[in-house]
Amino acid sequence: MRETEYAYGVGRVRANENALLSAADTEQLISAPNYKDALRILADNGWKAPEDGSTDFTEMLEHESQKTWQLITEAVPDINEVDALIISNDFHNLKAALKAMFSNEASSIFFVTPSVVPAALIDEAVDAKHFELLPEYMQAPAEAAYDAVVRLKSGRRADIVLDVAALNTKLQMSKSSGSALLLEITQLNNAAVNIKTAVRCAKMGKDADFMHRAMCESEILDNDELIEAALSGETELINYLSTSFVEGAAEQLEVGAVEFEKWCDDAVAEKVQRARFTAFSLDPIVAYYINKDTEIKNARIILSAKLNNIPAEIIRKRVRNVYV
Repeated sequence: MRETEYAYGVGRVRANENALLSAADTEQLISAPNYKDALRILADNGWKAPEDGSTDFTEMLEHESQKTWQLITEAVPDINEVDALIISNDFHNLKAALKAMFSNEASSIFFVTPSVVPAALIDEAVDAKHFELLPEYMQAPAEAAYDAVVRLKSGRRADIVLDVAALNTKLQMSKSSGSALLLEITQLNNAAVNIKTAVRCAKMGKDADFMHRAMCESEILDNDELIEAALSGETELINYLSTSFVEGAAEQLEVGAVEFEKWCDDAVAEKVQRARFTAFSLDPIVAYYINKDTEIKNARIILSAKLNNIPAEIIRKRVRNVYV
C-alpha cells in the first residue's frame, strides 16, 4: 500500500507537529489578560496575527487553515484520499450559492476554503441551474435544495437537505479513504449529529417523518430506534443512549448540549492521539489535520471570548482537549 509514500507524508506531518500549540500553550492563551495579549502569544508561535491588533482575526485563521491543507496535499500520495476532511466546505459553498440567488449579496463573500470542488464551479452550476456540472454526489442534493427554496419557500428545508447530504457524502468518502481513523471519527461525528437532532426534535415535538429527513447515516446507531426513543420523550432518549452509545455520552447530554458536543470532540481527540504513532498509513496524516483543525477552533473560541471579556474559567470549559 505505497508504504514508502506514506512514510514520507508521515515524516512531513511529524516534523510539523513540533509547531502545534501544546496544552501549556493553550492554557497560556486562555489565561492571557486580554485579546491583544492572546494575539501576541499566537504571533510568537508563528501565527500571522494582525499587526494592528484588529478585532477581525478571520484572515489569520484562514491563513492557518490554508497552510495546513497545503501541507496535507503535499503529504498524501493521492489527494482524493482525504477529500472527506474538507467536503463539508463544498456543501457550505453550495448553500451560499443557492442563497445568493435570492439576495443582493455576492455568494463569494460566504465561500470557504479549502474545498474539493472549485467554488466558482459551484457558483456557475447554481447560477445557470445546470446541476449536472457538479460531482454526482452533489447533483441530487443541489436540485432538492433548489426545489425547497423555490417551490416550498423553505430555506430551512434546503439547509437540512444539504447538511444531511454533506454528512452522508463524508461517510462514503471516509470508507474509500483507506483510513480507519477517518472512518471511525466520521461515524462517531455523524452519530453525535443525529443524537443532537433527536434531542431538538423531542423538545419541539417533531414527528418521525421530519426526523428521518433530518438524520444522516452513521452506522453506529440505528436511526429507527433513535427516532422511536425521541418520540417517547427526552428521558427515554437518554435511557436509550445510555445502553446504545459510547459510555459517558448520555451523562454529558443530560448536563447540556454544549457539554455533549465538547465530550464528542474530546472523544475524537483521544482516537486521534492513538493514531498519531502509526508508522505506515494515512492515519497519522489525518490525525495531524484534525489536531490542527482543533487548534484553529480553540483559537477562534478563545479570541472571541477575550473580545467579549468572558472569564478564563468559562473559556477553559469550552476549549477542546489537545494532545501535543
